[in-house]
Amino acid sequence: MKKLCKYCNKEKSLSQFVKDSKCKGGYRHICLLCRSKQRKNSDNVRRYGLATPELQALKQQAKGLCMLCKKKRKLHIDHDHATGKVRGLLCYHCNMFVWAVHEDVSLAKSLARKLPAYLQ
Repeated sequence: MKKLCKYCNKEKSLSQFVKDSKCKGGYRHICLLCRSKQRKNSDNVRRYGLATPELQALKQQAKGLCMLCKKKRKLHIDHDHATGKVRGLLCYHCNMFVWAVHEDVSLAKSLARKLPAYLQ
């Protein structure tokens, strides 16, 4: 059996919908894929104040590359923890580095100087 997703307007099998006895036909009106996208979008708005068009603009600007290391990796939203302002898109490693140095540029520079000797 098939059902029409009211979000993407595509007909999909019932296995692509969540069962819900309160809904007409016993399934929700939105498919799992669209529901996931919708949740992610609302999460970005709630956490960062970042609507879908703004996120798309950031993605176009980054061109699929981390804004620090310039490697093609899965990108994450980087934001200032004090102000909540979104700075851009970083890969996991660069985002964790920024977090680990507590957004302190002088600490990052100090670590960069000491790292070669430490790694030998």
